[in-house]
Amino acid sequence: MSMNQIFTNISIGNKEVDLVISLVVRFVTSTFGSLFGIGLASVFLNLQYGQPAAIRNLFYCFSENADKSVRMRAFLTAGEMLCLLPVQILIYFTKEGQTLARLPLILPVGAVCFLLYELWTLTFSLANYLFLDFPEMEPSRILRASRQIMAGNRIRLFLLILRSLPLHLLGIYHNLNYSVRTT
Repeated sequence: MSMNQIFTNISIGNKEVDLVISLVVRFVTSTFGSLFGIGLASVFLNLQYGQPAAIRNLFYCFSENADKSVRMRAFLTAGEMLCLLPVQILIYFTKEGQTLARLPLILPVGAVCFLLYELWTLTFSLANYLFLDFPEMEPSRILRASRQIMAGNRIRLFLLILRSLPLHLLGIYHNLNYSVRTT
C-alpha cells in the first residue's frame, strides 16, 4: 500500500473535508516524490555524458537548488491534479451502488480529464532535464522553454510512448506469470 493510499483513506466523516484533506496530502506526497524524478533524470544525464552515476544523484534536488526544484515540481503537480480534479470529484461523490448508473457521465469526463492530463505532462516533459542542464534558470523560464520545445513535438513523443507500450505489457505479463507460478 502506498503512502497516498494510506493517507487518502483516512476519513473524518465530512465528505467535502475528506476530499480536501486527501487532495492536499496527495499534492504534498506527489510533489515530494516527483523530486526524485529529477534525481533519476540526473542519473540518466550522467550516463549519457559518460559521467559516473551514483545513488546520491537521486537526491540531487535536496542538495542543489532545492527551492527552485520544489517550486517547479509543485506547479507541475498542481497542474496534473487540476486536470484530473473533475473526474475525481465526480467519482468521489458517487454513492455506493450508483457507479453503473453514473458511468455514462464518468467515462466522457474521465476521457477529457485524461487528455488534458496527457497534454499537460507532454508539454512539460522536458522540464526535469532542462532544470538539470540550466540550474541557474528560474523555474518559470524552464517551464516556458519546455513548452516551446515541445510545441511541435508532443504528438511525436506520445507516439514514441505508445510504441513502448507492448514492451510494458510484456513485462507485466511476465511478472504476473512469474508470481502465479511462485505462489
